[in-house]
Amino acid sequence: FVLRMMNMKCLLISLMLVTLVSGTSVELLCNEQTSCRECIQASSLCSWCAQSEFTGSRCYLSTNDISCTDVQSPHGSIAETSNDTFSSLNQVVPRYVNINLRLGEPVTF
Repeated sequence: FVLRMMNMKCLLISLMLVTLVSGTSVELLCNEQTSCRECIQASSLCSWCAQSEFTGSRCYLSTNDISCTDVQSPHGSIAETSNDTFSSLNQVVPRYVNINLRLGEPVTF
């Protein structure tokens, strides 16, 4: 029982360290970007501050709280532009959809 508890504690500590390191690496990745385009493409967790008088790293981890009034952080979206009605004459209903995707961000429809 004691050995099992020690193994569980080691596993828990390992998972906490991996989470901490991966969060830090994404934050560093965001901070390295120098343009809005690079920032948004670097990770779905990065946001860009487009405020003209902002000082500091404009690309930052979205979970960080910074004082920016013009944040650019687009997310994927799906918009149905037409939905023809089904009738007994057609077996397939034509449907038109606009899809906007962000790299690394899953979208379901």
